[in-house]
Parts: sequence; C-alpha cells; structure tokens
Amino acid sequence: QMSTKLIEGLPLLPQYWRLRGVALSNLKKPELAVRDYSTAISYAHSKPATTANLKGTYWLRARAYKDLGDTPAAIDDCQMALKVDPNYAPAKTLLETLQKPAPKTER
Repeated sequence: QMSTKLIEGLPLLPQYWRLRGVALSNLKKPELAVRDYSTAISYAHSKPATTANLKGTYWLRARAYKDLGDTPAAIDDCQMALKVDPNYAPAKTLLETLQKPAPKTER
C-alpha cells in the first residue's frame, strides 16, 4: 500500500514531468515535451523546495521551443533560466545562439 501511495504522488513531483519531457524530446516530440516541461515548471513554482531543477527545466523547454521554431519563446525561457541562476552556462550559450542574426541569403 505504501508503494501505491508513492506512485500516485509521482505526478505531483516536478521531476516526474521533467523526465517525461526529456523522454518526449528524445522521441522528437517537442510539442508534447513543452507541455510536460510547463507542468514541471508550474509545480516547481508552487513548491519552493523543488526549485533546484527550475533553471534546467526552463533551458530544456527553451530547447524544445527552438525545435518547434518558436525563437521568441525559447529566448524567454533562456532568460527565465538566467533569472534563476545568472551563471547558468547552458542557458547563456543557447541564448547567444538564438540571438545571432540569421545569415543573409542573396537573391
């Protein structure tokens, strides 16, 4: 009975949703990954003790938004990750990549 209660509580943990998002990203399903990362972020904000992975979850969702071609949303999430930890290198690197001007094409 204890294991059943533990399993039933998993969907309330941000880590559960974050790991689902990672799995969906690996399966090349970024639209579903964004949904699960958003759920993880929502739960993390509601439970201050669970904010340890918040910067990483914002970064993961930014990558999924990038895969969807939603650069403004990806930039927003990089900036949110950097609000949590201004020295978070993966978010800095992705943000720099996203903000680079697109190469000009000749016509």
